[in-house]
Amino acid sequence: EDLSGSGGRTKKSLWLTEVARAGAIDSADPDGKTRQFMKDIVDYMRESPFVSGWSWFSADNTTFASFPIRGRAPDTARWSSELIDAQGRTTVIGEYYASLCAAEPPYRITYI
Repeated sequence: EDLSGSGGRTKKSLWLTEVARAGAIDSADPDGKTRQFMKDIVDYMRESPFVSGWSWFSADNTTFASFPIRGRAPDTARWSSELIDAQGRTTVIGEYYASLCAAEPPYRITYI
């Protein structure tokens, strides 16, 4: 009722925070699975009448502890989803996420 505004309720929307791909171990995304996940979720959230905002969970492999999913133990103790690396540079997935979230793609970050 809250999301649709039915039953005399005020229509509300969701903000999804700390979105990331479980199992990502390299922000360079050599297999392309994190970028595909990003595209799929951003497309879905843009189209959803219930989602009004979202944010990516950007954490490196020193802080992003992995966990079992559907009873399957993770391959590594830590995952990696950082958009910006320790030197302040945008990662491969950071560049891609920025392009997906830009108002008018393609978005490109340049360094001066």
